[in-house]
Amino acid sequence: MTTTLDRTREAPGGGTIPARLTIRRFPAFQAGAERLWTLDLLEAEIGGEPAGYLKVSYIPAATFRRELPDAVHFAVRRQGAYLGLRAVPLDRPLTEWTDADLARAIQAARPTGRWDVPLASLSRAGLERLWAAARDQITQGCAPEYERFRAYWVDRPQVDFIRVRGEDDDSMLIGGVPQPVDGPRNFRRQGVAMALYREAALWMAELGMSLHASDLQSEGARAAWQRLEQTGLVARDETPYGTRRHLTAGAIREDGAGLG
Repeated sequence: MTTTLDRTREAPGGGTIPARLTIRRFPAFQAGAERLWTLDLLEAEIGGEPAGYLKVSYIPAATFRRELPDAVHFAVRRQGAYLGLRAVPLDRPLTEWTDADLARAIQAARPTGRWDVPLASLSRAGLERLWAAARDQITQGCAPEYERFRAYWVDRPQVDFIRVRGEDDDSMLIGGVPQPVDGPRNFRRQGVAMALYREAALWMAELGMSLHASDLQSEGARAAWQRLEQTGLVARDETPYGTRRHLTAGAIREDGAGLG
């Protein structure tokens, strides 16, 4: 999808030059780590010249349910704990596990010095009971961090990176690929960043989500969010990670269809 706005900018020596600000959307333009994150991209052009871009990252709920359906999967796949469990079919129902799978899982999960039971002497039912106990113990230990991770990332897109082209930039993302750009251009302080933020917020709203501020921001990004907050476009919500800020799409629509 492409959004275009006719706008003006100051010309050298006074007066204005009409310009076209175009923002293009590139959904899922880059695969995220371990297939969890979706990375979306918006690219801005002014007068046909690359002017800036913004990346948005989040974990879709469907991806989270598939890859990290519970705290045990989270412990193994995200925290790097209980590495021996990578050798057992965690994604398959227990009825499809062999007795050897159960024994390997119990050996990988049990704490040192605990459950000193000769596994070869246990029946199938005994192995399943021991694995259930081990699984419960893992869940109890990892559940708090699992829920915090879910609350922070799942369907909560945040600004991953934003860049507006300046005179010192010799390359920019074009079609999602870093490419050299000709000649020095300065598109800073022309509303490009604000337009990218607002268009990204509208895009996420179309998907039923809100665009959140990153917890790690440059001075320029902090200043931009302060301006957005001053214009009433920012709301706050409470999460297990504390207060987070997000752009409110309704207010943005009223403020100019997402482009300032």
